[in-house]
Amino acid sequence: MDMDLEQFKSALKTQIKNEYPNGFLQERITMGIEKHRKNFREYISLNPKSNLQEWKEKIERSVNTETTSPNELLVIGIFLLALDEFNP
Repeated sequence: MDMDLEQFKSALKTQIKNEYPNGFLQERITMGIEKHRKNFREYISLNPKSNLQEWKEKIERSVNTETTSPNELLVIGIFLLALDEFNP
């Protein structure tokens, strides 16, 4: 897959909205935001000199969108979309 993270998220968002039209995506993003909130609190407690932008960039660099499993791509995409909406 030759696309950057923004293209990946955009394509996945379109696909999910087409396949799951009844609020599935927003429900999953909301759940993901809560997980990010917990993880960010833990990260900042261990790295008090860090900040939100640094944490997000670190996470985005660690994501592998080269998987071929549709389920993994779905989970990764929702994880990234929730990260975009997360604001502590």
